[in-house]
Amino acid sequence: MSFAAADVRSPLAGLLAAGIGLVLVTPAALSPDARWRRLERCTTLATISVLAASGWVAGFAASGRAGQPPALGAFLVLVGALASVAVIGVLVGGVELLGDRTRRVAGTLFAPVCAGGVVSLHLGLGAHNGTGLAAGIAAVGASSVLLALPLATAGAAPHRAPDDVLRLLLEVTGWLTSCVALVVAIPSGPGGLALVLLVGAITAGAWSLRPDRRAARWGLLVLGAAASWVLLHASDVGAPDADLAPPGGVPGTARPPTCRCSPRAWLSPWSRRLCSTASLRAVSRASA
Repeated sequence: MSFAAADVRSPLAGLLAAGIGLVLVTPAALSPDARWRRLERCTTLATISVLAASGWVAGFAASGRAGQPPALGAFLVLVGALASVAVIGVLVGGVELLGDRTRRVAGTLFAPVCAGGVVSLHLGLGAHNGTGLAAGIAAVGASSVLLALPLATAGAAPHRAPDDVLRLLLEVTGWLTSCVALVVAIPSGPGGLALVLLVGAITAGAWSLRPDRRAARWGLLVLGAAASWVLLHASDVGAPDADLAPPGGVPGTARPPTCRCSPRAWLSPWSRRLCSTASLRAVSRASA
């Protein structure tokens, strides 16, 4: 009896300790008034991160077992939200206090931590729809990609250039999170898959508006076309209508043969006469 009670209460205790640490210790480590050295701040934040991660993993593992208290889902949501806020606080307010390396680590953890918060909310609400979970994770990936430049320049001095490494880490982890959302959306059906692809296409389109990311417009075309193909496949559209298809694209529609001569052949009148003669012969054979 006591072992069962301890097994039930241990995830709650870990989540409670993680929540208290995130609420009390993280603001103190990010406060410029605290007389802490940079190493002390980084060590404290690393300890709190390990505590929060272990508590969240224990709570997530316990949520799949029967007989868990209803407060477990609420604590999972609380710890996920606090961890996301803490990561954003490090990215925004840790330029002079923590240094570039700590901010780059936080940038790497931004998308996974926020995605964990979405999973916590999904579990806390008791939702069984995989489409909503996939859309939430895709939104996190899109946020990481589109907010990479603002987060890389946040808190920096006006004369200081943005951290390109931090920006790249945010963008890469954001797209990887979008790939995870795509995998999560596969069991939910074509609707969820098309929704995640559409979110990725919108993200690529907005990302391509920046002068140094204009090549992402090809991602917009590919992801948008993939979303439309998934929807067409879900609608059982196998072949286009004869009215909309190009001539000869659908069986039963005729297309006049064309000459496949080289463009250089059109430079001489004799070649044009040969091409027209070949076309007439092909038409006569087809009519016969």
